[in-house]
Amino acid sequence: LSITLAKASATSIKVSWGGVAGATRYAIYRTSSATGTYTFVYSAPSTARYWINTGLTAGKTYYYKVRVYHLEGTTKVFSKYSTIKSLAL
Repeated sequence: LSITLAKASATSIKVSWGGVAGATRYAIYRTSSATGTYTFVYSAPSTARYWINTGLTAGKTYYYKVRVYHLEGTTKVFSKYSTIKSLAL
């Protein structure tokens, strides 16, 4: 799973990823520090290939990673994380 980042506006970032067969959802995580703790920020449906993260701060750098999960019964089974990508606004 690979991701790309692009500026959507002065305060928003478009996070894009390739599709994964069998995915239930894509879980997106973000931090604003290279050594910071990642926080879950969005769960995208299996048909989505991008999400626009709005309400960010101009002049800051944001770091993202994504992982996919599928359901086995009611249990979420997660993949490994994507490579981390960063973008400065």
